[in-house]
Amino acid sequence: MLVAILNGDRIEAFNADRGAEYFCPKCENTVILKKGSKVIHHFAHHPQVNCAYAKGETLAHLAAKTVFLDEFRRRGLRTEAEYEIQSLPGDRRADVVVWSPKGSQYAIELQHTPIGVEEIEKRTFSYEAAEVIAIWLPFLRMDLQNDPRIMGNNEDSSVHISRYMVRPMEKWAFEYYGKRLWLYDPALLSLWSGNLLTNYSWRKGADWYDSDGNFCVSEGGMFPTTRWKDLSLEGPFALSDVRFSKRRDSRSTGKIAMRFPRIRGVLSTSPEPSATR
Repeated sequence: MLVAILNGDRIEAFNADRGAEYFCPKCENTVILKKGSKVIHHFAHHPQVNCAYAKGETLAHLAAKTVFLDEFRRRGLRTEAEYEIQSLPGDRRADVVVWSPKGSQYAIELQHTPIGVEEIEKRTFSYEAAEVIAIWLPFLRMDLQNDPRIMGNNEDSSVHISRYMVRPMEKWAFEYYGKRLWLYDPALLSLWSGNLLTNYSWRKGADWYDSDGNFCVSEGGMFPTTRWKDLSLEGPFALSDVRFSKRRDSRSTGKIAMRFPRIRGVLSTSPEPSATR
């Protein structure tokens, strides 16, 4: 947890000093400031506290929120971490909220652990009710973070991953962004832009006699698979090269219909990015 309450006001852990009494914005119990050279500054609940905000949070997720917070503040934009949106169900905090110069509000959801499409849609439509545009960024899978082809990329390039098992939230995000998948790389503190392509596998030819004694032949060759996709990645892109905007498109898609809001978030890159619009 990056934010607590001090004297009735929000305070971020990296601006907090030891010795003061801090409170959880949700349960209003006191929380512990954890600050040091080897840890990400954050607040933690005391043991045995029953609070929705006391659920375990990975250090990678805390670090990601800090990275996005710092980047958009560097651009001179109002940016808040763990900001409550009253229309949201359950945990009402968005990971990071950015206000654009033109008044648009963007909620950045950094998804370290997979969640179902139903939950994504519920939160996205709740954001829409508050006139907030959702930006969903699943984390790059751990096995890909450790892939030498990705670890060695310091300049823009392409990486092709064959037989990639697409997670449901990635399928949804791919459609949400108009056939483009954006993934956050916590090791490189950057983003990858991906395309999901049809995966083909070799099927051996066969011949047999059917029950009527007829000779049958099945030709071998390359056939599309339904279990896998090929993932083509471009990047990595530094956060300073990424900007957000929005587009109007509410169409459902897929064999199992996915639902989308009237206005969707858009990610793009540019060498000299302008402020989020």
